[in-house]
Amino acid sequence: AEERYNEIMHSEDAWEFVDEDIPEDDFRPTKSSGKLINILELITSRYKLLPMFHNRIRFFADIQADLLMEYAQRLDSAVDAFEKSFSFVRSVPNSANADGKYHSGIEDLKRLCRWLNSAGFVGRTIKEWGEDAFFLELWHEITVCAARYHSTSPLPSPTSSESSEQLQETSS
Repeated sequence: AEERYNEIMHSEDAWEFVDEDIPEDDFRPTKSSGKLINILELITSRYKLLPMFHNRIRFFADIQADLLMEYAQRLDSAVDAFEKSFSFVRSVPNSANADGKYHSGIEDLKRLCRWLNSAGFVGRTIKEWGEDAFFLELWHEITVCAARYHSTSPLPSPTSSESSEQLQETSS
């Protein structure tokens, strides 16, 4: 999955819009966001049938969540680089960016729109998955395990006043 993700992200058309009929009030997927969702759906279809919770959660946490975080970081880095580049161009009259071209307001706006649409498309899709029976069951199992863990934890709760007093006494 990681290799396929890297292929997608390094393709020259990763940030081009997918040619689909999308309602005007909806996010248009880019090729990278559409292919990322396809990878995530394929991964889900493979681990969905695993009988053991700990196997399903490992697929989710170790593969799907990592891919989503990498994609979010890629978008975040792109926007940060854009902001730095654009702020430099605004502060220095007649300055060119790294490849010697002047910033084109329309092209820059198009890039920002593609990034926004990519993030919005992925976010909306994940939100829809949050209503899917499989992910609801996975969430239920996570909360049951967390409740079981917290009820048997040998450590005091960090929010109770008693444990705060104990910490102050031991640090004195």
